[in-house]
This record gives sequence, structure tokens and C-alpha cells, in this order.
Amino acid sequence: MLKETILSAIAKVLTENGYQGLTISRVAKAGGVSTATVYRRWPTKQAMFFDAIRQWRDELTPQADTGSFLGDVDTLIEARIRFLATPLGRTEVVPIFRTGR
Repeated sequence: MLKETILSAIAKVLTENGYQGLTISRVAKAGGVSTATVYRRWPTKQAMFFDAIRQWRDELTPQADTGSFLGDVDTLIEARIRFLATPLGRTEVVPIFRTGR
């Protein structure tokens, strides 16, 4: 339960501030926990970020095994679209629109 709270706080901070603005202090404040609580789980910003990404990837990317190649591709595309609709996913999309790429 606590890890999920902190993961939600990481997503909130990333959405509002981007990776450059991601700090253990901001995550702790957004999650309503102490910085020591965050540091107990992740010793660095990078460790926190990559663990969060792995967690979200595992939750949002199903193991595609529909029995057909096209079915698998369709499942993966749908998972990617669902991810892009999340607050964290939008942090990927917004810069694309801003830069026009």
C-alpha cells in the first residue's frame, strides 16, 4: 500500500515537473511521507525512477499471446494506447506536441 502511494506521487511529480523536476523531496511531499521513507526504498532519484517505470511497464503491458501474430500486435498497441492515456504516459506525448516531432 505504501509503495503504491509513493508510485502515485512519482507519477504526479513527473506529470507536473518532468524528469528534471523529479526529486525525492517532491515525491515525499506529494505522497505525504518523509524523505527517509522514500530513501529506504530507493537510494537515488535514478533508482526510484527506473523502479517506477518497471512497475508501470509490468502493469500496463500484457503478455501478448493471443494465438496469432496480428492479435499479439493488436494487444500490444492497445496496451500502449492505454499507457499514453495515463498521467505518466501524457508526459511522453506532451513534449512531442510542443516540439512538433
